[in-house]
Amino acid sequence: MNFHNLLQLLHKQMKLRRIYTQNIDGLESKVGFDLTHIPSLSSICIQLHGSLLWLRCMVCSFRSPLENHIHDLESGKLIFCEACEATQKQREDDGKRLRGCGALRPDIVLYDEAEESDLIMEMASVDAKNVFKGDVLLVVGTSLKIPGIIEIIKLIGSEVIKSNGNVIYLDVNPPPAGLEKYFSLCVQEDCEIFAKAAIHTLTPVEKMPLKTEEQLYIESATLRQDLRPLWNWI
Repeated sequence: MNFHNLLQLLHKQMKLRRIYTQNIDGLESKVGFDLTHIPSLSSICIQLHGSLLWLRCMVCSFRSPLENHIHDLESGKLIFCEACEATQKQREDDGKRLRGCGALRPDIVLYDEAEESDLIMEMASVDAKNVFKGDVLLVVGTSLKIPGIIEIIKLIGSEVIKSNGNVIYLDVNPPPAGLEKYFSLCVQEDCEIFAKAAIHTLTPVEKMPLKTEEQLYIESATLRQDLRPLWNWI
């Protein structure tokens, strides 16, 4: 949560260009970022793997908020698509042959799917073309095992380096062998500890005493544990 508060602070100070997130739990919406189920160039936060807060039809791709179907999910019912049902009714009224009605499933992208990947790469290309001198690409808490994530980093990161900026990898573990060459700096640190210190640095007027690294680690680990269940976010 500290890290997302840091992103919120950077956004407020007009220092944040875009967030590409692998989170699917809608965490960013809890610190003030608008999330849309379809990414666009006007979006500050791009959900690379979709969102658990939406359900999507497996036939027509109609999307519906998860909160509208909590009772059905708890009862174990299969949720059929209301858009497909409306189409079925219209075709029946028109005397046309009926088609299959789709079921809703979580609107997340699985490993064997590539939905909207072209649109996301198009957006990454636009961001790469709009890099300014001294910009920073901060890559946080990802294992770098998904090819599409690596492509985005290479695409935008190469332009950041050309513009005398920095591409920083932040994680408790080093980047996988062979990928460190894409970063100008690798920081092995808990992202919550890093964020807590960065918030203090960016808000010196508060003159809040910095906590020790051990205190920050215990505090951030406890927070992550408490907020992990999805249902806490609904």
